This record gives sequence, C-alpha cells and structure tokens, in this order.
Amino acid sequence: MSLKTWDACFPTVVGVCERKDLLTDVQDVFNKKIDEKYFEYQTQDTFNVLTPNLKNKFENEVSYFLSEVLKIECNIQLTTSWFTHRSSGSHSHTNSWWSACYYLVNDAQIQISKKAPSICVLPSEWNLNASLDVEYKLNSGDMLIFPSTTTHKALDYIGEGKRYSLAMNFMPKGSVGFYDSSFTYESN
Repeated sequence: MSLKTWDACFPTVVGVCERKDLLTDVQDVFNKKIDEKYFEYQTQDTFNVLTPNLKNKFENEVSYFLSEVLKIECNIQLTTSWFTHRSSGSHSHTNSWWSACYYLVNDAQIQISKKAPSICVLPSEWNLNASLDVEYKLNSGDMLIFPSTTTHKALDYIGEGKRYSLAMNFMPKGSVGFYDSSFTYESN
C-alpha cells in the first residue's frame, strides 16, 4: 500500500466547556424571566436575556476558545441569548458567526450534523471522520460552542422535568477581514 498520510481537512470544530461557576447566576436569570408565556409569545426582549456581567463572562469563554483552538484573535460580542426547553428540529443559526448552548439540566443530548455527500457510500466502520452525525451528552454547567452554520438539533430529553438550556449567538466586533473583504462590525 502506498498511503503516506491523510488529513481531516476543514473539520467542524466544536468546543465543550465546563462552567459550573456560572450555573447559579444563569439559573437566577432563568427564574426571573421565565414563565410558560415566554415560550409561547417570544418578543425581541426574549432574545436578550443575559445580564451584562453574564454576557461578558460568556463572551470571554467563547473568545478564549477561538484564541486557543483556532488561533483567532479578535473581539467578539454576544448578540442574542434566549432560553429554550424543547427540540426545534435540525437547524442552524443565521446572521451569526459562532453559537453556544449552555445547559441547565443533566443528560441533555444534542446532535451535530454535516450535510450528506451527493453520493453516499457507507463506510465499513463509523468513526468521527466518517460520521454524518455526532451526539454530545451534556450536564448542567456544560457549554457547547460551534460555528453558527453547523446543523444541530436537541435530542429527546428523558430526564426529569424539561430540558432547559441557554442558546447564544456571537459576532466579531470591530474590523475584520483584509483588503477588499474588510468589514467593521459595530458594537450593539
């Protein structure tokens, strides 16, 4: 055989963080903001639920991930945040750069998916490189960070109560890009 090497080119990078230190503060915001009407009648206010202090802490966590893992050094801003309690089917987040989901319950499952190839030949072994879907099982205080274009869905929750989580979207802040592809994102 002549295989010299192989590369996993352009993978989707997903970060898993543990921030149990934020759980009490996020739970306090959740308890003050949430009632059943919240999930039925969402308004603009329901997409900006975090306090400035929590917003800053989540921005710092995502910024650290981008810097350490992807070597991206830029200021970012959390643009939207909202609580959710059910699966919304497979989706991605538009008008956003990176997204994150912070979990308030144990044993919450989320599936990250990639588009199936135009011609699908099944592998003899399913592994991270051959898979179309990857499932994560997360606990309260865990946060998943992923590109906003990544297709994902919450899987059915079999724990007690409802599967509550905090979803967030992030954008760069300030000037990014180069030459004719430069743009300046203003702070919100």
